[in-house]
Amino acid sequence: MICVYLCLSALNLRFLYQSKIYARVRMSILLSSISDKSAFLEALEYGRAFRQADKPNDEDCEPA
Repeated sequence: MICVYLCLSALNLRFLYQSKIYARVRMSILLSSISDKSAFLEALEYGRAFRQADKPNDEDCEPA
């Protein structure tokens, strides 16, 4: 019975891990541990902008 419970718990955790809910929970836990939220959110936005700038544009990918 314990094995079944652990297996189901593992499946639930796997589903939760892959879901957006886990991302929101993880973000809220992370934000609650940071005292300067505005600086953290600014750093997140900077990271997003950096990743977007690193992506190739359609114009850059011309066929040979």
